[in-house]
Amino acid sequence: MNILIAPASFKGSLSSAEAAQAMDAGVTRAARSLGIDIQTDLLPIADGGAGTVDAALSASDASRRLTAPCHGPTGADVEAVWAMLPADAAPPTIDADGATIGVLECASVAGLSQTAPAQRDPERASTAGLGDLIAAAAGAGCGVIIVGLGDSATVDGGVGMAAALGVQFFDSSDAPIERPTGADLARIARIDAGGLRVRTNAVIRIIAACDVNNPLLGERGAARVFGPQKGASPEQVQRLERGLANLVARCAEASLDADPEAPGAGAAGGLGFGLRAILGAELRPGAELTLELVRFGDHAAKADLVLTGEGRLDSQSMSGKAPIAAANLALEAGIPTIALVGAVGDGWRSSLRSEGGPLSDVRTITPENMDPQRALREAGALLEQAASEAVAARLVTG
Repeated sequence: MNILIAPASFKGSLSSAEAAQAMDAGVTRAARSLGIDIQTDLLPIADGGAGTVDAALSASDASRRLTAPCHGPTGADVEAVWAMLPADAAPPTIDADGATIGVLECASVAGLSQTAPAQRDPERASTAGLGDLIAAAAGAGCGVIIVGLGDSATVDGGVGMAAALGVQFFDSSDAPIERPTGADLARIARIDAGGLRVRTNAVIRIIAACDVNNPLLGERGAARVFGPQKGASPEQVQRLERGLANLVARCAEASLDADPEAPGAGAAGGLGFGLRAILGAELRPGAELTLELVRFGDHAAKADLVLTGEGRLDSQSMSGKAPIAAANLALEAGIPTIALVGAVGDGWRSSLRSEGGPLSDVRTITPENMDPQRALREAGALLEQAASEAVAARLVTG
């Protein structure tokens, strides 16, 4: 029996690579106890958020793991990890035209995980570090730059990133706004993108891998949906919404392609909008792009069963999250998929095949009434146990 182990990250506890290792240990235990030969194929996946670089590194034996000094969401120095891939690692929908590919994560330079919960403030957090990282990838000779959006601590519409790349922002008195953040969005009166150092052109192609398809503004927008998740108060949400609307108007005045309705414009606190409007990036569904990058279809074709998982499965998982995207591809190939998750939330049942979804089974790894902090600490062992039980049950019942 061949099992493809393809989890996303379990936020706050396990990276996608660590989750795959834990699942593999559980499968091995089940195989040993039942006396059955099982071959496993470990393939960490992601949707543009944390784990995107890990997934990219598994796409090719020639992938390189690199680091670059950048600014974190609060301005502190961080060493960000990114991946460089050869041109032949490009998925079919990306014509690299002989260029090397850089894969970056917003999460590594502007991520929620880099800020303690009590200190999170999306009006002050900045995407400047992503500008540093894009410049590093371009300087290293990457002709295609894939930017994973997701798990950010920011709602700045990408202005921090843009400023780090040479874009200038001015207030109503025509004074420059240095190091702009979400708190400065409403103050922007003029944008000068003439000094932009990196943009999509004949030499460099920039693709944003969006973990959600939300627009920039409105009830499904960056501020109202994701602002509270990043620590925004109701008053901050309203200010950020007005600021993002102002950014759209100022970008339009600067003859930038300002489309707040573009699917993914609201990803990473409006970073999707900023990448598209200011850098000319193409917005693509992150899970779809990442699964193409790791050649998920080729791996699934050799499997009898797929094991996937993530920290929480709920209605939002059905809108472009990696485990569901993987399960959909497996279903098309006639391969069953079991999801092992830390917890389930509203709407999770819609993911089951019996309800029209792609998953054959869903199992939570956390025992009832276990302390949440203990569950986070013991996530690896819990995931290993759940994988062992799920595979054993599958083999026994068929």
